[in-house]
Amino acid sequence: ISLINSGLYGKAKDVLKKELSLSPDNETKALIFMYLGIIAGKEGEFREAEKYLKMALSYDKNNPFIYKNLAFLYKQMKKYDEAIK
Repeated sequence: ISLINSGLYGKAKDVLKKELSLSPDNETKALIFMYLGIIAGKEGEFREAEKYLKMALSYDKNNPFIYKNLAFLYKQMKKYDEAIK
């Protein structure tokens, strides 16, 4: 998280993908994909961000932060109807 907050997105992605390769539990996978989605959104890669956030939901449908980040992404993409869902 500190790498993301510092704007070191490339390094953060490397760390997250390495962690993902260690086959964590579903809750951890969801968080990793959520953070990858946040990074992609910050980089302006909205379709990639959407893909990562939807993958996060596939691992944990009960995490409200994933929904919040997906709604924020849809707002950035001007997909207001999707953001409301």
